[in-house]
Amino acid sequence: AREAPDPDQLDRVGEMAERLDHEGFWLLIQRLWCEFAALRPDLNPRTKHLWSWIDDEPDETTQRAIHAVGQAALRRGVLGRFGPDGWGDYDLLGMLLQQMKSRGGRKGIGQFLTPVDVTELMGRMAGPKEGDRILEPCAGTGTMLLGAARSMREKGLDPTTCEWWANDLDPLAAALCAVNFHLWGLGWRVVVGCGDGLLDQWMHEALRDRQIAIDEMRRAWQVAMQIRAVRTVLELPWPESDLERHMRTA
Repeated sequence: AREAPDPDQLDRVGEMAERLDHEGFWLLIQRLWCEFAALRPDLNPRTKHLWSWIDDEPDETTQRAIHAVGQAALRRGVLGRFGPDGWGDYDLLGMLLQQMKSRGGRKGIGQFLTPVDVTELMGRMAGPKEGDRILEPCAGTGTMLLGAARSMREKGLDPTTCEWWANDLDPLAAALCAVNFHLWGLGWRVVVGCGDGLLDQWMHEALRDRQIAIDEMRRAWQVAMQIRAVRTVLELPWPESDLERHMRTA
């Protein structure tokens, strides 16, 4: 949704997704995560906690569950929340995490989730300027940083000129924060870690892992371009994927 050039195209994507059966919808989710990983390799060290399962073959029950949840989200207008006119305004993933995590599970890792409205207000009070480095070692899903970014935009400032550093001890919260950074349009100067926020080791590890992921994706793109060039020279047809078949018949 963040990459959609216009609302009409986003609407067409949503309508197509609603027509897919459970198998086709699973293939669509798989494709979207693959494209996200290729688009944002800098975030892969964190977001892979969300998409590492795409290489597994799910059973029909899992496919139907994914389909049901996805269809419910589409009916509630989730794409509009992150379309060209809506991105950067919400932390839906943070709200979802608060609903998913049991109190016992949060206490086990010392996690105490501050209400979304409070964290966003604190971010607004920070009032960063263009070019600043914003550091949040206990970021959760990043709601405080969203408040800071919204404050900048309301003042006519560009948050992509800043460095955004976030960390959380919970791998799931850190993964959702990384996705949020993309949805909120914070640019490419972002680093998301997962470690002890009381130590600075997470910063060094996050930078190292970020660079490794970028280098790995660069090599993968080089191989893909070589394969594409060979197929083009030999005039080999491109086979229809399972997802394309489902989309064509939806």
